[in-house]
Amino acid sequence: MMKKLGLFFLLSTTLAFAQTNKSINELTRLAQNQNKNIVLYFTGSDWCKPCMDLDKKILQTPEFSNFITKKVIFQKVDYRRVNFSQTDKNYFEELAKLFNPKKSFPKFIVINKNRKTLKTIGYNFMWTNKEYIQALNL
Repeated sequence: MMKKLGLFFLLSTTLAFAQTNKSINELTRLAQNQNKNIVLYFTGSDWCKPCMDLDKKILQTPEFSNFITKKVIFQKVDYRRVNFSQTDKNYFEELAKLFNPKKSFPKFIVINKNRKTLKTIGYNFMWTNKEYIQALNL
């Protein structure tokens, strides 16, 4: 039973983060149709130490996974160094230009369905997943 629960958690967390890069137009359309805010998560998943810590400590928890699948439109914007195609770079640059021009990592940007920035949250090593969820749930 425990093995099945562990496998379920692993798959559900993986599926929550297994996403394609959606354009800002597509994200906005989803937000409008579902009446949700958009959370953009700017990260450097393979080189940014605070990003890796945040991913392990917060993003991979069942509570955070549940939050991003049910309460918001979540988009990971990953500026990685390995396997980073020109298409990935163009996508990152498009969203960074609009919402994270200083390219600071890790950073959550909460925007509404009209693309207005509501909140910006950086990394706080003392916060728990519940504190991040509370801060992102506007």
